[in-house]
Amino acid sequence: MGVRTIRLRRRDLALFLVLATLLGALTVSCGLRGEQFSLSLSVSQQICETEDAWRSGVVESYKDEDGNWVERETVFGWWRIPSASVKWRVTGGQVPYTLMIDHESRDENGDYEGASGTAQVGCADASVGTSFWPDEGRMYAVDPQVDSGWKTVRAVVTDANGTTAEAMVQFYVLYSVTNPDRLLRRGETYRVFGRLFTIPDGADMRVGPTETGSSGSSFQSFYIDGTVPPVLIWFEADTFAEVSREVPSDEGTGASGSSGYSESEVRDFHKALDAFAGSIGRLPILNRSNQ
Repeated sequence: MGVRTIRLRRRDLALFLVLATLLGALTVSCGLRGEQFSLSLSVSQQICETEDAWRSGVVESYKDEDGNWVERETVFGWWRIPSASVKWRVTGGQVPYTLMIDHESRDENGDYEGASGTAQVGCADASVGTSFWPDEGRMYAVDPQVDSGWKTVRAVVTDANGTTAEAMVQFYVLYSVTNPDRLLRRGETYRVFGRLFTIPDGADMRVGPTETGSSGSSFQSFYIDGTVPPVLIWFEADTFAEVSREVPSDEGTGASGSSGYSESEVRDFHKALDAFAGSIGRLPILNRSNQ
């Protein structure tokens, strides 16, 4: 079999080289465009424990028009809320990137910049407005009213072309109770006087009074919110061993002969108190995905 030889004229050769160059450029361009513009977040810790925020301000004393001394407080904000580390990673798109993570474009270490990094995200609600002060870090514009529960951190990245991508991640905020009569929401875990408690799913609870017995020992009570007559459980204040319960029945065993609860209600109350007492010292069950 003979070999056929194809002869290209100069004009044909030039056209072939131009087409080959364009095809190569198109291939490179398609490869770049094929990389999806995306943002991902991850957390290095699943629990952020916090107490109430501290108020920061100054108090000035001055005389009013009548010559009376009065005080005026200037509040700068609320602070001393811990942070959780949230890592970000951007792929694709056109640099430079602009990042907003949990309503903020920066943390106490500086602006959020680059394709990857770590943001120190406050464990309270940053949508109330925040600022950063030397030596004090993040300051919240109003009292953020922290409580136990899942916090969802949302982030948005915008590239140089104005294209955006979003991501979110969650971590659990564990509230440490420091004030009496605090409402403890059902299903959430709290640290109360140094001990972990998880509130039963079927009822909210409150921190009750502390009393001293005749022996000099202290006892701490909790009660199911909204119960009349009250349904209480008592613990020894040092060991948090259960001491007693008060679950008035419909037989008139409530205080001062007050009416009580039906048999089914009493059964449900005891079930809730069993779960509450059995939760002491246990961390919350973190069964949600944080990726």
